[in-house]
Amino acid sequence: MVPDAYSVRAASGLPAAASRAPARRRSRTGSGARPVVGLLASMPVLWLLGGERLVSPILVAGVTVAAALGRPAVRRGLPSALGWAVVFLAAYLVSGFQVEGAGRVLTFLWDFSLYFASFCLMFSVYRYARTPDDIRAILRAAVALMVFSHALTTWHLLFGPIEFETLLGRLLPGEVRATATGQMVAFHSVGRDLWFFGLGDRVSGIFGPSIHLGSAILLSIPIIYVLASEAKGVRRLSWTAFGVLSLVILVYSQARTAMVIAAGTLPALLLSGRLARSRLVTMRLIVPIAAFAAIVFLAAGLSLAPAAEEAARGFFVDARRSSADTRFEIYRQTAAAIVENPVTGHGTQRDVSDLRYPLGSHSWYLAVLYKHGLLGFVPFLTFLVSVHAAGIRALRRYRGDPATRRLVVGIVVALLGHAALVTTVEPIVSALHLYMFAVLAGAAITIGRMRPIGAGTEAGTETCAGTRVARGRAVVPGWP
Repeated sequence: MVPDAYSVRAASGLPAAASRAPARRRSRTGSGARPVVGLLASMPVLWLLGGERLVSPILVAGVTVAAALGRPAVRRGLPSALGWAVVFLAAYLVSGFQVEGAGRVLTFLWDFSLYFASFCLMFSVYRYARTPDDIRAILRAAVALMVFSHALTTWHLLFGPIEFETLLGRLLPGEVRATATGQMVAFHSVGRDLWFFGLGDRVSGIFGPSIHLGSAILLSIPIIYVLASEAKGVRRLSWTAFGVLSLVILVYSQARTAMVIAAGTLPALLLSGRLARSRLVTMRLIVPIAAFAAIVFLAAGLSLAPAAEEAARGFFVDARRSSADTRFEIYRQTAAAIVENPVTGHGTQRDVSDLRYPLGSHSWYLAVLYKHGLLGFVPFLTFLVSVHAAGIRALRRYRGDPATRRLVVGIVVALLGHAALVTTVEPIVSALHLYMFAVLAGAAITIGRMRPIGAGTEAGTETCAGTRVARGRAVVPGWP
């Protein structure tokens, strides 16, 4: 007799359909999540040693190669998004012929190693995550980084600064140590004194510059919301309290763009969560609703434009005039320099005597176009679009599985908010920020490839992550 959908889920541990699902059972980390969870768990130790930027790419690449040689793959080949990532890496290397100076060559190689490591993380998620519960385990490990960071940040705010010279920083050559990147490796702190709207502290946690702490919080808030929604009792209260703490620390990070986007993310999560739970809402209905909402938002924006412009100027410009002026000048000179070599770019950042920060910084999109030209920017942008498209397509796959659909909503909202944020932030500056993005991007690519078991599943039909229904139970390759 062919088993029904519910009995198959119960046998395999996969999420049940909404109409017949019992309360979610907490499960241990699946074997498909362990390589990535182990790598994320090592990051706090590497940060304490000063190796999150120098050592972590080697560790991530080594674990990825070892797993590829020794673990059975759930999926083979490359999805289109990672295919475009490989093309981008090739274009990155081509742009390296434009780099001059030993210090900038080293920066070029460091950044390449971080890109390569981040794509390895995405590949590991795609290759080994079997079920949505594996994706949950990976995202919980990413949020655990925030727990460690917030603990240090809270200590800084309550008891005083945390500052130290790292072990690896002492081993750097003097010329490398003197660069901005070398200073980030050699000296670690979790905050500093800086006034902003009545706050005297600006915190950075374990993410280097404060804007990258704000970026990591923006990425984690939707996932914390999903974890709180799925939990009950004390666990739900704990996740909610941690989400509130994250918002407080976001304010203390003084990451203004992240604050504004987070203010829009929270209502978007609440609304999208309700829509995701409704089986009546389809893409045909969502598109006109979104179009109508966009028209209303645009009309309201035009009517309130003078007041909004004054408020935005006060918040983004007047609150810290020197920082805003420096950014605008970087953007202006970066745009002018792009025209000088639009095809292959300049390879890496370039220092300018009258600017505090180098050209090709403070915007991921402008930075890639400046450093790697159109040859790198086109595959990079296609990679990002492919990641977001994979997440959005996954929403349709889990129409009958509200728990997993809620998880997909959290991933999509986090990535969309991040896509807006990186117009003013370059994740490659902070390894841990880039890795947070990488696991979310890998989750978006992967979860859309998992096929939920629907009503009417027949024996031998492929389901989630290669699972096959046979003889009344779900059989997954590599499982006993």
